[in-house]
Amino acid sequence: PRGGYILWQDIPSGIAKRLVVSNGQHNPNDAAFDKAGWLECYVIDIPAGRACPTVTGEDSAGTAVTAAVNDPAYRVLMYFDSMGTSSASQKRDVPYLTSDWPAPETNWQRWYLHPDGGVDTTPTTAVDAGTKSYLSTTTDERTSGTLGYDLPAPPPGTNVAPVTFADGPNEARWATAPFGQSTALSGPILLDLWLSSTAPDTDVFVDVLDLNTKTGQMEYLQRGLQRESFRAVDVPASQTIQSGPLAGTIYRPYHDFLTQDLSLPGQTNELPIEIFPLGHVFYPDHALVIDVHAPPVNDPLSTYAYEPTQAPAENTVVMSVSDQSSLLLPFMPVLPPLWPAEPPCSDIAGYVCFTPAVNAPELGALTSAPGNAPVP
Repeated sequence: PRGGYILWQDIPSGIAKRLVVSNGQHNPNDAAFDKAGWLECYVIDIPAGRACPTVTGEDSAGTAVTAAVNDPAYRVLMYFDSMGTSSASQKRDVPYLTSDWPAPETNWQRWYLHPDGGVDTTPTTAVDAGTKSYLSTTTDERTSGTLGYDLPAPPPGTNVAPVTFADGPNEARWATAPFGQSTALSGPILLDLWLSSTAPDTDVFVDVLDLNTKTGQMEYLQRGLQRESFRAVDVPASQTIQSGPLAGTIYRPYHDFLTQDLSLPGQTNELPIEIFPLGHVFYPDHALVIDVHAPPVNDPLSTYAYEPTQAPAENTVVMSVSDQSSLLLPFMPVLPPLWPAEPPCSDIAGYVCFTPAVNAPELGALTSAPGNAPVP
């Protein structure tokens, strides 16, 4: 899920490089001719003494920019809401252009989990401190065999699941208030949990979703996973925010998976969970949802079977003044180029769309205060 990003960061600074990112399936057939332009620049134009092809997009000020494909100031291209349900039919808007990844202008923010299931920018206080628990067993069917789809799978040419997404005892769910205006994220996410378990070790999975609070439809965006006993962080090997108010903060913790530390029942530990990079626009009345849940029966998102060996347990997320469970989120400073109207989830390339089963009080709480939605 992040191999290309790590490779980008490890390429020495003196070597010409370019990063093009988009939603979609594998091999989108160079929908915007970005690969062709890059190869033409270095294989044909530069040897012939000609100018390289150009790319047109928008920068961090929201200004239209046209630059050569080898201009290092615009060597990262981010496409949002690319359309089409097959690689052959993919259609892209103009890209957001920047110089590096994560983008230097990223507006990193820490949002806090609360016992009532909310997520916002206010740290937990002694008044609202508490816990949220879930059962960790191997019975979580949400990402089994067909990516949560009941058989038969969705009709060809669609990405809309015909089943529900249950909010059950083997998960703990948090959600922001609905966004009051379109808001974009681009980059890696860190979920910093303070966790206790009845087992000496437990495997924690986390999903990031978009909930349309008006229709109830959800979009599956990204996930992360971490074994609790391998929570130790190698700080020098971890990646940190380079500038801004949170400079020096780790956004990608490096776990060596060699230092194992089992826990006593009820012992509370800090568990940093890397959520793999994503780029997504939350439109008005959409909420960001975090599901922390038991491991699935298998793990088709990575096309390999997952065989958990940890004992069943009750896992408890602690949210208190001293133990602040939180999310580190990479907000974009401006909206990237978007289509004139919000596209249906079913038309966005590579998205998984489904209708959740949410109890009425929880959904009611999300839809009752759109005017108070947090806006970065």
